[in-house]
Amino acid sequence: MTQSPHVDYRQIDARKAEINEQLWMIEMDLRPDRQPASPAHPTGVAPTARRSPPPTRR
Repeated sequence: MTQSPHVDYRQIDARKAEINEQLWMIEMDLRPDRQPASPAHPTGVAPTARRSPPPTRR
């Protein structure tokens, strides 16, 4: 696999950060914890034990 010496790695990193942020927002949208009484989480179980989210920029 030949790589061009002219690849701008800062641009790639910026793209990756952008994509990761979009993935995070999609993941948060798919999580059931924003619904008041979801069957996935019984009322006694608090879904707080998860990795700390990065600052969301909506």
